[in-house]
Amino acid sequence: MIARHDYTVAFRALTPVHVGAAGADAVTDLPLATDGQGRLVIPGSSWAGVLRALSRAWLPGHVDDLFGPEPGAEDGRAGHLVIDDSALGPDVEIQARTGVGIDRRRAAAATRLLYERMVLAAGTEVLLQLRYEGPAPEPARQLVALVRALGLRIGGASGRGLGRLECVSATVREIDLDNRASLLRALRGDGAPTDVTAAVGATSPLVRIEVSWTARRPVIVATGSPGESVDVVPSLTRSATGTGLVPVLPGSSIRGVLRSTAEMVLRTVLPLDPPADDSVAIGDLREWAPAFEILFGSVDRAGALTVPDVGALADPVAPQAWRSYLRTGAAAAGWHRERTHVALDRWTGGAAEHRLFTVGETPGVAWAPIVLELDVARIPAERTRAVVVLLGTALALMRDGHIGFGRGTTRGLGEIVVGRVRLTGGETLGLPDLDTEDALWPWLRAVAGGARLEELMMT
Repeated sequence: MIARHDYTVAFRALTPVHVGAAGADAVTDLPLATDGQGRLVIPGSSWAGVLRALSRAWLPGHVDDLFGPEPGAEDGRAGHLVIDDSALGPDVEIQARTGVGIDRRRAAAATRLLYERMVLAAGTEVLLQLRYEGPAPEPARQLVALVRALGLRIGGASGRGLGRLECVSATVREIDLDNRASLLRALRGDGAPTDVTAAVGATSPLVRIEVSWTARRPVIVATGSPGESVDVVPSLTRSATGTGLVPVLPGSSIRGVLRSTAEMVLRTVLPLDPPADDSVAIGDLREWAPAFEILFGSVDRAGALTVPDVGALADPVAPQAWRSYLRTGAAAAGWHRERTHVALDRWTGGAAEHRLFTVGETPGVAWAPIVLELDVARIPAERTRAVVVLLGTALALMRDGHIGFGRGTTRGLGEIVVGRVRLTGGETLGLPDLDTEDALWPWLRAVAGGARLEELMMT
């Protein structure tokens, strides 16, 4: 029998998604991909990349059959799996994410490194269409079953929490190309598709660290655009229930703070100064402390650490109400407060001219726990202790109150209090259990096995 298998896989975005186009446009630095009709799409090539990676990890013997040989291989042929672009509807919600690079010497915003990224909002629904035409359909079904169980991460900045997709359903329709009746049923759209069940026992090889925390002072991660009555507007995202918008601490901000702290620690214990040229991504750390690149990645290597966004546990505000507030200044949310500040003239000691500004703050807001995920597959066995101790040291400094989040951390904002730190999945890396509020340093010393930090980094 010559058969074709058509799969329909439905996803819901758990976090914002960015699958970008080539280069900036007139509106933003990092726009979303569109097709020739101007519709937002997730290209089939993007799907193929993440599905190939999933196959390589779980179905290594079937990668070439599904996707074709790697470029440069002598056996040049197409794979049997056809992946379509996923076009999105015209009413899909788009949000802007503002990012800024940090000067590694001054710990302040770097010059000419402000950028804006367009993202699909959390809660966006996406359909993926796959077609398998080949002699052995079972690997394709196994791949879809894995997707059903594990979901996918797609697009840019996945290490900073973007692009996480939950698979909500998967179906397959089998068409017997040798059978006239089967072909006619397919052309008429008759016949119910068959559900593809999730693969049993498929779990992601992740070590998960959950950090409970509270904000001592308002945590503000600002957007790039002011409102009508406020100059600094807090970033919002879709709530977990999808009913409205809540303040967000982006995963990129958390990951950036941990990265800067880890680099500060390394350059303190090792004889290393920050490079004068900020274009050198990690510079000498690649040679002196390979664990840093393994953990946080580099230009040509994905890091093992992923940090999702953290949403506020606050009453959601309707998107239209928030847009009205930005245009008119009308009250929109009970958790939002406007605070006016003024800069001082350094010569007269009085208020400086044209330096009055208003900040939108979120006092008293509770936050969901910070979640850190380590991809075990990206950590070489001989570097496990170094990677875990480096990340744990940054967390311990955060636990001791040396780290804040968002803007104004040198002016009282962004102060946090860390509660319980809990690690799960550590057995995959041979790590001892961790569930503590005040014993993080002893746990790190146990993981280090008596070795000093600089010894772990350089061995």
